[in-house]
Amino acid sequence: MIYFTSDTHFGHGNIIEYSNRPFKDSTEMNWTLIRNWNARVQKEDTVFFLGDFCFKSGIGSQKADFWKSQLNGNIIFISGNHDRQNSLKTDIDCIHITHGGKRINLCHKPEHANPEFEINLVGHVHHKWSIRSFSEHYSIIDKIVSESLDCDRKDWESFLEKNLRYYKSDSILINVGVDVNKFMPVTWNELNGKYQRWLKGRENV
Repeated sequence: MIYFTSDTHFGHGNIIEYSNRPFKDSTEMNWTLIRNWNARVQKEDTVFFLGDFCFKSGIGSQKADFWKSQLNGNIIFISGNHDRQNSLKTDIDCIHITHGGKRINLCHKPEHANPEFEINLVGHVHHKWSIRSFSEHYSIIDKIVSESLDCDRKDWESFLEKNLRYYKSDSILINVGVDVNKFMPVTWNELNGKYQRWLKGRENV
């Protein structure tokens, strides 16, 4: 079985408030995430992890190897913005796979999505949204940058410039983060089911 997930932020107590997670502290969060993961994932399964695995310091923090040792499955790590500062040590920025009959790009930030792929699985945005079209995301980022005089997000500006010719792309961004997936890894069938419901919702508007 193949699973997808991201943004566990093991050991990162402040993420509870930032992402409105239903845990009293990082200890409860850490062990709930581990219990949920191992209830689904078997030792022989593969998990694509799309960034921000653990925090480098703070109450309840541990080295990445400790958290990996608690989790079932063969984990393939894609680097998130926090993973450059912790002990995970992965240099993979994105992975292209064919799964469920679809060509899929896997990356951490939506701004690293590839509009030439029908599907992009992403993380980073936590609870903010579950699914967006590439064109919708481009339009939102463009509006933020153009209306904010003090915007210093060079990655957003780079995203807009690099993808100008793709701003109407029908590519889809699906958030695999734990915050919108019941705090557990998910299968492609589950993500695709959510995607199909999203499509029907757009058709009915």
